[in-house]
Amino acid sequence: MATTDVLQQIMEIMEQKELLAQHILELTKQQAYFLNSSSQSEQYDLTYLETLLHKRQEYMEHVNELDKNLLIFKQSGTSFSLEEKEHDISQIFIQAQKIDHDNLGKLKAAMSGLSARMKSLQMGKASTNTYEKKKSQVQGFFVDKKK
Repeated sequence: MATTDVLQQIMEIMEQKELLAQHILELTKQQAYFLNSSSQSEQYDLTYLETLLHKRQEYMEHVNELDKNLLIFKQSGTSFSLEEKEHDISQIFIQAQKIDHDNLGKLKAAMSGLSARMKSLQMGKASTNTYEKKKSQVQGFFVDKKK
């Protein structure tokens, strides 16, 4: 394979990787926006968040595949230097990682808030059961047998 063909393939892989990095960053920003906004439909919210996470995971797996392809080129002895492009891509991933770290903190805070709400609900249920015991009702039917 000619050197120009190899370099062309490497450039295409790097372009795809940069595009995927941009998509990952955009999805991470959407997650941050979602976590910052409060909406009424929690079930819809959870499915939307799951969709964002699933898409992001797919993009990350595709980036891993591209990295494997680049590694094959590097191991084959092909010399290439795309430091500027690699630096740009790494900066995009650093931005996404910072936003993702903030998102993780927000999710942990939301989880602790939910667990505190659940504890208070359980305490309220226990006190309700203590003070408002249901009266047991004796109910029965008498069936007389004819002799």
